Amino acid sequence: MSWITEELASLSLGDKRLDGRAHKILSQLSRNPTDSIPVACSWAGEMKAAYRFFDNDHVSEKKIQEAHCEATLTRMEQHEVVLIPQDTTVLNFSKQHTRRDAGPTTKGSTHGIYLHSAIAITPEKVCLGHLSSKQWHREELQNLTKRQRTKKNHATPIEDKESYRWLENYHKANEYAKRLPQTTIVSIADREGDIYDIYEEAQEVFSEEEAKAHYLIRARTDRRTCTEEGKLTAYKVKSVLQNEKPLGNFMIWYVSDPQIVPLAMASRKASRGISQISLRLTPFIWWAH
Repeated sequence: MSWITEELASLSLGDKRLDGRAHKILSQLSRNPTDSIPVACSWAGEMKAAYRFFDNDHVSEKKIQEAHCEATLTRMEQHEVVLIPQDTTVLNFSKQHTRRDAGPTTKGSTHGIYLHSAIAITPEKVCLGHLSSKQWHREELQNLTKRQRTKKNHATPIEDKESYRWLENYHKANEYAKRLPQTTIVSIADREGDIYDIYEEAQEVFSEEEAKAHYLIRARTDRRTCTEEGKLTAYKVKSVLQNEKPLGNFMIWYVSDPQIVPLAMASRKASRGISQISLRLTPFIWWAH
């Protein structure tokens, strides 16, 4: 059995011919993922067949993604620990002026689509597959002051915010944990994922007896800590951690040019340096209000 057959084992597009075409297109595109459809297809007939496939009403991104997700969950089941990092990127389509599915980005001068994805990897950095993706575009930039943004943020339900994507993926991580009770699932998010709603959700989930997903989130807000009785202390999370002895220190060499990886190959114009990261660990209770 080929890897494509295993990957699309649960795919059902309602027609065996469509299922077969999906296998063939995946085989063609996987040879060199950066190739366009015309380049990936061997001749004009294959190219037309590929475009007809994508234009078919029975074919959808969701169905193909679900099949890949099933295959990914099967691979996840074979590991004791699986990490699920999620993050957002911007697809820049500024030069494609006729696109209707693109809008202004945070810079305002560019037009593009926001893409939020979650993948499954092992602690050894082996990618097991792609679990979910969500894309959207903005109609216009709000151009609000900091006070106006805060007021709107407090008045808008989490389900209506762009930041809901972080909570949505934590929901999915808990679904994976229930389905794979023998696998420890850890949802990972960057600073944008440092929102109270995720912690509130986790508090409810961890009160249940079913399997649940853990979370690892890069802090954006230095919150106040409190006692077990809920009384505020004079300390914040950062100061509490700084008083702890480091478990270890890590040195990271970096170069500003992402196309140049080895430091020895960096150009003179590229910014480079060393960052030191200290790992500290201590339990604490933070003030959520």
